[in-house]
Amino acid sequence: MDPRTRTTIILVSAFSCTVGLLAGYILGLRVPRRDPLIDRVAEIRQAIRAHYDGKIDDEKLQQSTLEGLVSALDRYCEFIPAQEWEQSYSPDIMGEFAGVGIQVQKDDKGFLQILTPLEGSPAIESDILPGDYVMEVDGEAIRGWPMDRIVRRIRGEPGSQVKLKILRDDQDRDVVITRARITINPVRSKFVDDEAKIGYIRISEFSAALTGKNNNFRAAADALLQGGARALVVDLRFNGGGLLNEAVALCDEFIASGTIVTIDGRDPTDDETFPAKAGHSLEALPIVVLINEGTVSASEIYAGCIQDHKRGLLVGESTYGKGLVQRPFELRDGSRLKLTIAKYLTPNGNFFDRDNGKVIKPDVEVKMTREEYAALMRAWSQEAILKAKPGSKPVTAVDKQLDTAIELLRTRINGQ
Repeated sequence: MDPRTRTTIILVSAFSCTVGLLAGYILGLRVPRRDPLIDRVAEIRQAIRAHYDGKIDDEKLQQSTLEGLVSALDRYCEFIPAQEWEQSYSPDIMGEFAGVGIQVQKDDKGFLQILTPLEGSPAIESDILPGDYVMEVDGEAIRGWPMDRIVRRIRGEPGSQVKLKILRDDQDRDVVITRARITINPVRSKFVDDEAKIGYIRISEFSAALTGKNNNFRAAADALLQGGARALVVDLRFNGGGLLNEAVALCDEFIASGTIVTIDGRDPTDDETFPAKAGHSLEALPIVVLINEGTVSASEIYAGCIQDHKRGLLVGESTYGKGLVQRPFELRDGSRLKLTIAKYLTPNGNFFDRDNGKVIKPDVEVKMTREEYAALMRAWSQEAILKAKPGSKPVTAVDKQLDTAIELLRTRINGQ
């Protein structure tokens, strides 16, 4: 062999080895390392298959693994299987669903706490109160369950029954409740001071019926204005929230300019600011907003907007603190991953999240006991039932927060 040819072969071989080593190094940098979590899950699964003395439900094992993974994030994140996603859809944002009539939320330890029973619901008739805990549903402990699964188990066909174990003040009791069709009227209105002409509007949820096509709020407000209203109390106590666009629309009724709320997300494409638009008849009307721990999410957006713009006073107790935005992401099998993607900021840039000790505080604090709240909610429920009966006597209860709001507005009207 020609020595020159031999030298060329050696150089080409050396070059090829160098290129191969370099390519391998580059590819090694680009190929992501295997997630240790995947290895640990596989190891545990293998041990279960090899040693567990019992029946293994692979689908249930996989589901509980995914649920546990997501539950480590925050109380609002969930993994929802495809079938549960389809079954959990209900038209309650449209103001109607079948169940017992409670709004619930998980506390920081994973227990299910009742924010509020709804007016005229089976829950009210069963003496369920805000702050009660649901420990079991039909004999099964529900701590750690995803929220959608709990809600689906409590809801059901009208006329069917569900047994709840309710915990209150370290005492538990079993309550059998007959489910019913729950129709929510999001707006109740009346005059609470005929002489001073102080109107009152209670908003139970931010559903599409609030300011949407039917615009129940606008109808109530117009009726009060036509009756000569000179000031208004907006009651958001035990309002579990609802639709963002409804909260923005309600704020816009009272704010002439400036920011209503801002969404601040990890992904800049999720960021959005909602400005007020001038030209509404309530922009100058003196108002007081009633809040408490049952004031949640969309109702906190409204309260924070009113407070930051100094548009009115907040009276009552601190809100719940749910200012996080969730979005469902569809997975390949049709299941959903509901993740917190952003937070709501009030016009002054404040956010509200109870897990970080951030809530909206009242300008004038007026505390009420659970017993006083319970009596008030029973009165609301009975008032709604009796309102349609001619000649029925109004049902009353001690309401120190409303009394304070009326006094503040009287002072404002009289210019004191």
